[in-house]
Amino acid sequence: QGPLTFGVLVQPLFEHAATRTAAEVEELLSLELQLQLGPTAPWVTTPASMVLLSAKERGGQTFTVRLDPSTLPPGAHFAAVQAVDATDPARGPLFSLPITVVIPHAISPPPPLGALTPAQLETARDETAAPPALSFPLTLQGGVPVRRFISVPESAEWAKVTLRSGRMANGPHAVLLHAVPSARGDLPNTACQTKRMLQLRELSEEVVQLPVRGGATLELCMQLSWLANPAPATLDAEVEFHSYGARGRAMHAPTTRIGGADAFARIEVGAPLRTERLAPEAELTAAERALRPSSSTITAGSAELDVLPPSDAELRAAADAPGEQIHSMLLQYSFDVAPEGDAKEQPVLARVQSLHEQLYDAPLDSMLWRLDDANGQTLQYGGAMHDAAETKLKKGSYSVSVLLRHPDRAQLTALKELPLLLRMPLPKPMDCVVHGGRGAASKGGHGGHEAVAEGWVRRGGHKDLYVCKPTTELPKWVSAGDVLTGHVALDKGSKEATKLPLAFEAPPAPVKKAEAADDDGDEEDAEVVGAALDEEAMACAKEARLVQEDVDELERSVFRARLQRLGALRKAASSAERYNALADAMLAESPPPLDKGKSLGLELLLEVLAFRRQAKPPAALAEADMAGWRAEQVQPAAEAVLDLIDADEVSTHFGRTHESEGASKAAKEHATMMDEQRSALRLALLARASALASLPVESESFSTAVAELKQWVDKPDALKEEEDKDALALTLMRHELARSRPGAALKVLRARLAVQEPGAKRAKEVGKECVKLYRDVLGLELWASNMEEALFAKFPVVKLPL
Repeated sequence: QGPLTFGVLVQPLFEHAATRTAAEVEELLSLELQLQLGPTAPWVTTPASMVLLSAKERGGQTFTVRLDPSTLPPGAHFAAVQAVDATDPARGPLFSLPITVVIPHAISPPPPLGALTPAQLETARDETAAPPALSFPLTLQGGVPVRRFISVPESAEWAKVTLRSGRMANGPHAVLLHAVPSARGDLPNTACQTKRMLQLRELSEEVVQLPVRGGATLELCMQLSWLANPAPATLDAEVEFHSYGARGRAMHAPTTRIGGADAFARIEVGAPLRTERLAPEAELTAAERALRPSSSTITAGSAELDVLPPSDAELRAAADAPGEQIHSMLLQYSFDVAPEGDAKEQPVLARVQSLHEQLYDAPLDSMLWRLDDANGQTLQYGGAMHDAAETKLKKGSYSVSVLLRHPDRAQLTALKELPLLLRMPLPKPMDCVVHGGRGAASKGGHGGHEAVAEGWVRRGGHKDLYVCKPTTELPKWVSAGDVLTGHVALDKGSKEATKLPLAFEAPPAPVKKAEAADDDGDEEDAEVVGAALDEEAMACAKEARLVQEDVDELERSVFRARLQRLGALRKAASSAERYNALADAMLAESPPPLDKGKSLGLELLLEVLAFRRQAKPPAALAEADMAGWRAEQVQPAAEAVLDLIDADEVSTHFGRTHESEGASKAAKEHATMMDEQRSALRLALLARASALASLPVESESFSTAVAELKQWVDKPDALKEEEDKDALALTLMRHELARSRPGAALKVLRARLAVQEPGAKRAKEVGKECVKLYRDVLGLELWASNMEEALFAKFPVVKLPL
């Protein structure tokens, strides 16, 4: 649009020094260079010379540069302004100022008005007419890129590029298309550029939708893939700009946010350039969770490896000048994974969001992160620049360690609470309905309101869209504070070019309402009592019942407190004397009444059984006698549980279907009691069979115990705890070996190893038994060695630091 003039500031840079003498300071202050300025292209004009002083007090000298690109052809042009010492030109340029000018190509100028018909002339003069598409021919040579620079309209948001091929005597061509919408800003190129490998056949057409920045210059670069077909090709390209007016001139639109308490989010769309097709579609595809570090530790690095050496100037000032120490900060993050439904694994992507996609402009020296499971096995690692691959995690606990390094300890201290982002894809996308009115969106579509149908927005028109929150239930592992992310595509036929980011803040889970008490029995009692007693007697009976309930609840509370203390002793690995003193006293007493269908006496027996299963044998006991001692401890405790449970009643109950909806209070309490007794029955049968399995000699009682166990435990999922599932696998493995079926025993162990959760207490024991089976029973030494290597990786003995 005409010549451009701008100023350039020149500041002298002096060699770094820790200290300077008075003579050196005087020499620097007296600097005065006569410089000759010479542009390398005629379209650049500068002053003939300038004087460069030390300018400590003035901040440097300036000179002006004038650019006149009116005579330049379309394309990219380069020139430089070189400054040479006028007193000593042989020194060469002291500095060089690079200048790049891009002239957009003049593409398909409109025909003169005199050549148009009256109807065409009226259309051309109509200011509301859509701008014409830009078309230009292309001749592509093998391995030679062809660039076109195109001015983008101010309101454009994306461009439709159409490539049409003609006759191809030498066969089809592979064409690489690379589009850069803007060279300004610090947006990563992967977030804005478009790359496509297109297969062009004879007389065919390929369409590419690509984002652009309004008011910028779009660079289109196309090149033949000479490996496929090096023969030249001639194409016709057409570029048509589109816009909904929803993103503005930004490359990335602001996120459409649906708050946790909101029912919808509003988007305004229009058609500033031409009539646009409107077919909105919104969906959420992933959940994002922010974690705070559970711990942070700042330490100085190695005195030999983590010290920046002093500069040459510092060494000249002092030969023993120290280097600069690099400090490290280790941040620890913890999280749990609980896949929902039939999914056994949950993909997770870890990212330090505030440092992501930064390299030279990063505030830190370096950044590394590592993902470990509860066993300490490293599952994934990454850095700040790029995302690592998603890691599929089983149910369990995990930790992420982040290492940050910087010479300034204060900089690391400022990042002690640095959040970590976890991105977890949803099992399937969640649809968000898009309505055309606020009322319909507020009602969630009820009352006959339908979603926005496919249609058109005329040029200059306007349309309000309301994106509603998802109507389907959120996954159970999504918690309050998580953000569900996805996109809103204004034209689902062109998602990549018309989609806008969408975010939904997960609200708190619905409050579970307490079930209303079933007073049918009380009403019947009241009718009976009312028939026999007067009103005063009924009040006395009610008061007596309430007093008895208070006594029973007090007894239950005291029993629960003692039971809780008993569990604390077991978890603290207290001595058998301390544990048995309290347990025997409680077993000698009568248990309190049922608590909403739950038997506290059964809970006591299960607690004692748990202690017997993990109690430490006496120190003087020989290793050969430990299995027998363990069986003597566990069998009586297991039999006590089995004697308290009516197995026939439990079997009869679960042999029939029971409707939970509309059931009475008594029926619900009975169902709770049956479920509790079945779990206890399974656990007792497993404990008895597991104790007998450890005996060195196979006995008939072990086979009988396993047979009874299989009647109630048909698969590992029938047990709740991971430790019990491992015990089941070990028990069935030894049973199969006793029946001389090593293949079946191996199948049991491999099936358990495939679904083990990280952190299971007996997980390593299952792996070691598998190694023994390979080596000692099957004679597969190579398989045993491979299994041992896998165990070393899964259960690392030494954890290497980051």
